[in-house]
Amino acid sequence: TIDCELQLERIAGGASFDIPLDEANSLTGGLKLLCEQAKPELKTVLLTETSRLNPGILVFINEKMMAPELSGNIQVRPGDQVLLYPAISGG
Repeated sequence: TIDCELQLERIAGGASFDIPLDEANSLTGGLKLLCEQAKPELKTVLLTETSRLNPGILVFINEKMMAPELSGNIQVRPGDQVLLYPAISGG
């Protein structure tokens, strides 16, 4: 399952998506599958032009924060809970 929080929920068109993580193999693969199920605008927010995770997105897998630059190497398994949060900035 991949859950989208805050503004990502609105952009995706939903809060929770049942993504077959066994087919995804990696976090980036799971995000690509998510983009196929959600509204097309989500892809431009989550992924760069080279299909890497946008550094403005925080990712937690099973409540552990992941480093965005490692997203292509992070393995996901069936049953993993992936949470996506937009980075919050401002003053």
